[in-house]
Amino acid sequence: MLNASHREMKNAFDSHGKGVAALDSTAHERVQSLLLCYAVECGIKACLMKERKYLDTDSVPEEERIGHDLRRGLEMLKASHEVVGLLRTNALTDQPKPQNVDSATLHQAYRYGIKFQNAKAAPD
Repeated sequence: MLNASHREMKNAFDSHGKGVAALDSTAHERVQSLLLCYAVECGIKACLMKERKYLDTDSVPEEERIGHDLRRGLEMLKASHEVVGLLRTNALTDQPKPQNVDSATLHQAYRYGIKFQNAKAAPD
């Protein structure tokens, strides 16, 4: 993972969010979803870095790194159960083998344009 400062992480959150708003909804739905997913990820990481006073991502201890796991990041921020519950496990459609998309693999589904449907609330 590349080292990024708190400021860079916050700027990534802001610019990804603005990028989502600038795209048309139909033609760029996949790109919007992916940018929004990454914006949320960067926002969570920026909040964690600020809260725990880490100046850059290299300063974050291995056990506190969330990778792409949005749910874990929200739990570390002590978000309400209602907010964490918004991240659900989803079933992939049009796939030969059943798979699930959880908060740690959501970015992959958006990146690859894999269709999925809401299956169940993720366990607490």
